[in-house]
Amino acid sequence: MEYELKQGRRYLIEDGKSLIEIKILETTEKAIKLKFCDTNIDQWYKKENFKFSIFDELPDILNQKSILEQKLEWELFPAIKQMTWDGAIKYADLSGEGWRLPTKNELQLAYISKIKGFMPDYYWSSDTYEYSKDYAWVYYFLLGKTDYCTKTSSKYLRLIRNI
Repeated sequence: MEYELKQGRRYLIEDGKSLIEIKILETTEKAIKLKFCDTNIDQWYKKENFKFSIFDELPDILNQKSILEQKLEWELFPAIKQMTWDGAIKYADLSGEGWRLPTKNELQLAYISKIKGFMPDYYWSSDTYEYSKDYAWVYYFLLGKTDYCTKTSSKYLRLIRNI
């Protein structure tokens, strides 16, 4: 996929060994100034010498905060049965120690980051659909898509907590 590097946006790039998160600080006709988010180093590159492969442009919802700044722990042994949204909320409440349903943004982050342990199916988020309190946001791990459905539907869940 071809990307036009845009000022102020974050991207995942590949240097041949690993994925690195960068932010485009400035662009000119011939050069790019970027920040390596894990080290906070700013550096100018001539566009012709930019030898990194762009792996992915991070979605707008993830551009608000660096992926690397988020300290999250995913449940190692998630519930293997599906349940309603209310059931998932109760399950999270009973799990204690800060465990909760992830937001739709955190689920998308898990997909982008290739966090293991998700089935190729729908997972509940903690977010209620803004146009109807009877619906909640879900994330479809087969296709990497956000969607919404009625809270009485049965979906998978995987808890998360901040560490």
